[in-house]
Amino acid sequence: MAPPIPDFSEVFGPSQDEFPGLVEGSPALFGIPLVLLDGGMGTTLEDDFSQTITDSPLWSASLIQNNPALLGRLHEAFLRAGSRVISTSTYQASFETYERAGYSEADAVALMRESVKIADDVRQRLDRGHVNSTTSATTATFDTPSTSSVRQRPDHKVCLSLGPYGAMLPYAQEFDAIYPPPFGPCSFDPDTETVQTNSFVLPPPPSSEKAAISTAPSFSIPSEELASHSALTDFHLRRLRVFAQDERTWSRIDLVAFETTPLLREAKAIREAVARLQSEMHDRSGVSWAMKPWYISFVFPGGRFPEERWVGGPKYDVRTIVETVFLGEAETSSASSAWAIATNMPSGIGINCTEPKYLPQLIKEMSETLRSREVKRPAAPFPWLVVYPNGGTHYDIIHRTWVEQSSSPADKWAEEVLEAVETGITAGTSGGTFSTKGEENEVLSEETGLFTPWGGVLIGGCCKASPAHIAALERRLHPAKGTPLRDREEEGTAQR
Repeated sequence: MAPPIPDFSEVFGPSQDEFPGLVEGSPALFGIPLVLLDGGMGTTLEDDFSQTITDSPLWSASLIQNNPALLGRLHEAFLRAGSRVISTSTYQASFETYERAGYSEADAVALMRESVKIADDVRQRLDRGHVNSTTSATTATFDTPSTSSVRQRPDHKVCLSLGPYGAMLPYAQEFDAIYPPPFGPCSFDPDTETVQTNSFVLPPPPSSEKAAISTAPSFSIPSEELASHSALTDFHLRRLRVFAQDERTWSRIDLVAFETTPLLREAKAIREAVARLQSEMHDRSGVSWAMKPWYISFVFPGGRFPEERWVGGPKYDVRTIVETVFLGEAETSSASSAWAIATNMPSGIGINCTEPKYLPQLIKEMSETLRSREVKRPAAPFPWLVVYPNGGTHYDIIHRTWVEQSSSPADKWAEEVLEAVETGITAGTSGGTFSTKGEENEVLSEETGLFTPWGGVLIGGCCKASPAHIAALERRLHPAKGTPLRDREEEGTAQR
């Protein structure tokens, strides 16, 4: 049996040595820690670094070979803004996208692993105090390290970013989930007038529609959906192996993010892929091997989940999504996926690349579902909530551009996001406030009889959320301080 997956609390909790982990000293909401993620890599490269990346199938991953120094500067910009976690530039990286970009399979493997090294190098150098503090975030260089400044344990973390299958398609399908066979029912065609759907299930008779909506999904799975589950599992497993099978690469990764997931069947395929990876690596290595803490985040364009219950029917609701991820009560596509759902739960669940205005209701529904079912991961604390919305924009997949809908200045965006998290978690209770010391630890349980269903919160931004947005979050969470990196540099200067 594979060893248990460490919880996020272990990754972000206080260390046993003199250098504290991310949770210690972090702001808290009702006693649960909040940890800052970074923002949107591709859009920041275009907006702040004057790069054109949308003409490549690889998007930001194209810079792994073409301009790795610029990727390093991008990571550093987010760390300087206050991020405690930086993501690898692998969201669009896969064998499929590298093949379309003209690379060999061997090149794809090497470059995906190199992305992890680039992120790790930046965080290691920053954590050891190798930053030239006289330069700006977009022009920073690294100084030669001094022996006295070396730290044994880095404070920042590296997250392996893995996009859904839809992110690999020529017309990005994270938001509509129109996948070609065998991954889905049909390919996306911008010129067709034919109905395009992401569901294999035919509509029920009109007389039974209401009952179908109010009851659990059917366990009768179309054969095409079985094939889709298998294809999606293989896609995610093949990519995971790239990182897991190289010991040095895997050691550089602290957590894994399966992002912008638009389909329940893809979430189930991800869970099976992780379970199969653990089994494979245990057999391959002959020693104890563990998956990193991981989460699945979902996308809600217009506030709704993309997947239809049946062709032309209503979308799946948040409750079904949470139950699929943590309870395994929704339908499974095979005996093996049923086993994966029963035994392999992620460390967290989240919402990303969704407009901030939809967050309060979505987080509320997630929180209420967890409370009502008292969901806990086996032998582990409550799951973490992961929230990183976009900048209030909509992506035009045809013209490959972002269309502003409700975008706000960075400070207003940060206020909206933090209020959404608090409102969503405390909906129906007497509420509370953010605290840097956790004074509100028991506010839910003592005043309302309810409990906080989350072990912690990872919070940041997605597309069109820049280092300025992350800095705005940091200022609201630490109003009396500068960014942690700036504070550290000033402290070092004073000591010298």
